Amino acid sequence: MKILIVVHDFLPNYYSGTEVLTFELAKEMDKKNDVLLFFSEPLSEKKDKEKGIFKGLKYIKINKDITKNIGIEETYNDKRTEKAFFETLDDFKPDIVHLHHLMHLSINLIDICKKRKIPCIYSLHDFWAICYNHKKLKYDDSLCKKQEINECLKCFFSTEDSLEKIKRNSKDNRLIGFLIKFNITRFFLKSIIERKVKKDLKERYRIFRREFNRLDMIISPSRFLADEYIKSGIRKNVIHVSDDGINDKYFKNFKKNKSKKLRFAFIGTLIPAKGCHVLIEAFNNIKEKDIELQIYGTHGNSKEEKKYYEKLIKDIKNKNIRLCGTFSSDNIADIFKDIDILIVPSIWYENGPLVIKNALLSKTPVIASDLGGMSYLIRHKENGLLFKPNDPKDLYEKLMIILKNQELIRKLEKNIRKPKSIKENAEELIKIFRRIIKENNIDKKSN
Repeated sequence: MKILIVVHDFLPNYYSGTEVLTFELAKEMDKKNDVLLFFSEPLSEKKDKEKGIFKGLKYIKINKDITKNIGIEETYNDKRTEKAFFETLDDFKPDIVHLHHLMHLSINLIDICKKRKIPCIYSLHDFWAICYNHKKLKYDDSLCKKQEINECLKCFFSTEDSLEKIKRNSKDNRLIGFLIKFNITRFFLKSIIERKVKKDLKERYRIFRREFNRLDMIISPSRFLADEYIKSGIRKNVIHVSDDGINDKYFKNFKKNKSKKLRFAFIGTLIPAKGCHVLIEAFNNIKEKDIELQIYGTHGNSKEEKKYYEKLIKDIKNKNIRLCGTFSSDNIADIFKDIDILIVPSIWYENGPLVIKNALLSKTPVIASDLGGMSYLIRHKENGLLFKPNDPKDLYEKLMIILKNQELIRKLEKNIRKPKSIKENAEELIKIFRRIIKENNIDKKSN
C-alpha cells in the first residue's frame, strides 16, 4: 500500500506530540508499506520544496516563511503548497492520504484528494479546524466553551500589538492602506479592520466545516475532542474515536531508581497553556523537605511566551523546585526512572498528551487538570488524581493528599494499565485504510 502522510511540520526542528506520533506511525507503517511524508518548514528563508530522507523515511518538505502571511486566509490557503501537493500525487500515486495536520499548509488539500478520488482521512490533534488559535483557550487564558465570533476577534487581536496586526491585514485592502498612509486614528482604523477580520473568521470556519465533512473518516483520540467537533457542525458519522498509540521500546525492562525524596515532575513546553505557573504557585506553599519538583522544558518562541518564561522563573520561591532543561526523546525512560508522580497542570483541554502516556508506560501515577483528554486518560483515585483546572489551591490539596499518604502511590501504580502501543495503532490504521480504499473502489465502479 502506498500511504502519503501529511503533517504541518516535522522533526527534528519541531518536536511535540503530533510530530512524534506522526513519525512513530510512519516508521511502523513503512515496514510493510510504501510511506511518503509531506510537511512544511514554516520558518524557512528558502522557497523551493525539498526531497529527502529522515531516519529512513522519504519526505517532501515545503519551505515557507509564515511570518509574512497577510490576513487570515493565507494561514490556511496556500497555492504554492497545493501545486507541490499536486506534483506529489502525480509522482507518488498514493492509495490513501492520511492527514495529521494542515496548519501551515492548505485546507484545499482535502478538495484536491476528493477531485482525484483518492481516499483521505484526518487524525485530530487539537481544535485547529474549529478554533483560530487551535487550543480553545481565550485571550484571558479562560476556556472557550462555545464558538462566538466576537470572542474569536478578541483572541485574534490579543496575541500581538493590534496596530501591527492591522498593518499586516491591510495590504489587500486599498481603503485601509490609504488610511494608514495618512495616519488616520488608531480607533477608526481598528474598527474597520475588525469588521474585515470578523468576516474572514466566519469564512474560515465555514470553509473548514465544509471540507472536514467531505473526509472519508476523522479519527479522534478522545470522546471529548470528537464531541467538540460535532458541536461545531462536523457530521457525527464521519468521526471514529480511537486512542493514539505510543512507542514502548524505551520502556523495555523499565525499573525505577530509588530515592529518599518524593519526586514530582513537570514535562512540557513552558508556555501559559501548559499551566506550569499553576504548579509553581501550588508547590511554593509546600513546607516539607524530603520532596522535589523537577521541571523539564523550555520557553516557546514568541515574545509573549519568552516573557511568560522569565516571570515563571522569578516566581519560584520553593528551594525544592529544580529547573532541569530539556532532553532527547531517546532518554524519556531515563527521566521517568527518577519520577514518582507526574503533574500535568494544563489550563487548556489537551487531547491525548504524550507525556501522560509515557507516565502510564512507566507505571507513574499522574496528577492532572480535570479537562478534555486528560480526564479521558486519568481516572480520579484509580490511576492518578484530578484537580480543578487553573486552581493552585486545589492542586496544592491534591499534592498534600500524596504527601500525607505515600502508600497511595503504590495503590495508584497497581491500577495503571498499559496504553496502546504504536504497533497496535499502526495495525489498526492499516485495517481502516484497506477498508476505506475498498469502499472507494466500489463507489468508483458503481459510478
